[in-house]
Amino acid sequence: MSVTQEEFDRQFHEVLEDVLGWDVTVSDDDGPGTVDGWDSLSHVRLVHALETRFDVRLPDEALLGEQTAASLKQLVRERVSAS
Repeated sequence: MSVTQEEFDRQFHEVLEDVLGWDVTVSDDDGPGTVDGWDSLSHVRLVHALETRFDVRLPDEALLGEQTAASLKQLVRERVSAS
């Protein structure tokens, strides 16, 4: 999947909005501890939605431990670049 950085960022934020809600603003430093509604269940849904949107398989670390929007974006970007 070859996309520009701008397109990648747009699609990534669309997934965040789809899973967490349109009224939520998420910066790169935000994560489950800073965004209302980003709980463990929505985190699983978010990882699945990112895998589906970008046609990648994220490592277990995407589900385990504390992730931020930036760390998830980096994991997805690495997988997209490798495919």
